[in-house]
Amino acid sequence: MTGTAVQSGTAVEFRGIRRSFGATHALDGLDLQLKPGELLALLGPSGCGKTTALRLLAGFDSPTAGEILIGGKDVTGALSSIPRRSCTPTSRACRPEAAGSS
Repeated sequence: MTGTAVQSGTAVEFRGIRRSFGATHALDGLDLQLKPGELLALLGPSGCGKTTALRLLAGFDSPTAGEILIGGKDVTGALSSIPRRSCTPTSRACRPEAAGSS
């Protein structure tokens, strides 16, 4: 990242992130700051919210509460509103020999 706000400040920040699924709280008050160049490993048992945090950061989901900032800009919920397309490979696309080119 090359912006001056990112170089001198926080690259990614979660502020009080909460993500609930009904009565279940996958994340409850997550606060996290990553500075440019830092690496982070999310470790924990199954069901502790690792994937949920990454899905929120990637914009595949929106938090129930809290803010997500990238480069100092609030992107909470903004990324999840971007239309997404997906591609599911078929067995023929994965294995050219199955396409019947013999």
